[in-house]
Order: sequence, then C-alpha cells, then structure tokens
Amino acid sequence: MKFVYIIVLLSLLVKADEIERIESLVTDIQKLRMSYDNTQEKLALANRLLEDEKQKNIILLSELENKENIINSLENKLKNLKNSDKQNNINSKKYKKVKEKDILCVENPDNNENVFPQLQMRKSVVDTSAQTYRLNKDADVYDCIEGSVVQTWEQRTSFTSNYKEGDWIKVTGFFVDKVWQKAQQELWLHSNDADKR
Repeated sequence: MKFVYIIVLLSLLVKADEIERIESLVTDIQKLRMSYDNTQEKLALANRLLEDEKQKNIILLSELENKENIINSLENKLKNLKNSDKQNNINSKKYKKVKEKDILCVENPDNNENVFPQLQMRKSVVDTSAQTYRLNKDADVYDCIEGSVVQTWEQRTSFTSNYKEGDWIKVTGFFVDKVWQKAQQELWLHSNDADKR
C-alpha cells in the first residue's frame, strides 16, 4: 500500500510540475501578446506621424514654389523698371539748344558804334554720315558741349550720330534692348569714350 501512495504522490508531483509549466507558458504568452499589442500601437502612431510629415512637406514644397514664382515676378518687374528708368532719364532731362561759347559777337562794320552786336552761330559743327558707336568704358553724357552731365551710360552702350564737333560727338539715337530710339534731347559724348562700329 505504501507503494500505491508513493506512485500517487509521484504522479501528483509530476502533474503539479506540468501544471506549473503550463501556467508559466500561459504567463509568457500573455506578456508576449501585451508586448505585441504595444508594438502595434507604436507602429500605428509612427505611421500617422509619418503621414502628417508627408502632408507638411507637400504644403512646404507648394509654398516654396509660390515664393519662387513671386521672386521671379519681382525680378522681371525690377528689370522692366530699370529699363524704363533709363529711358525716362534720357527723355526727361532738359537741355540747352545753344551755349554761350557757341555764339560769336560781330561788331557792325559800317558803323563804329556798337549798338547791338550781331550774333552768329559758330560753324564748327560738322555734319557727317550717320555712324554707329559703342562706348568703350562707362561715360558721362552731357546736355551740350562742355555742358552739364545729365547721366552716365554703361560700357558697351550703342548709339548713333551724324554730328561731330572737335572731340565731341552728338547722340542722335541709341539702342534700348536692341531697338533704336531717336534721342529726344541734345546729348553729347567725348569722342575718345566711343569707338565706331
């Protein structure tokens, strides 16, 4: 009978170990399931954050493209304003038709009385055939010979002339964006500032 008790006791002990092992496995499975669920939640959150960042990047790229378009538009407007400002400077300056040194006083030869001198224009202005010139450096433009500077033109600016007096060239027209325009006022340049083309 002792033998039967021993067998029953041993079988109960074996069953107790089996039950503990099964309970340990169940606990491990529950921990793994919880860990898996937490990982899935974190993965879903990471995917939502990634989608949000993608949407933000799309919005930022769109804003960047709009800003680039605005910059290009402003650059074009600035270029147009510079061209129109150059044209306005040429057209808006007042000039003198005749300068004092271009007038000669001649006394009346018939009479020794100098009532009013006769005025005559100097004949030093020479008509030449029309020529195209290009500035070889930045140069001042004058309102008449030895007159006041009305503006400064950049090197390589092209202009036309058919009048020359000494070291001076009269501007009869100039080119803006490769289009010739007639000079609306009297403009003079030093001849050593320009080369014939």
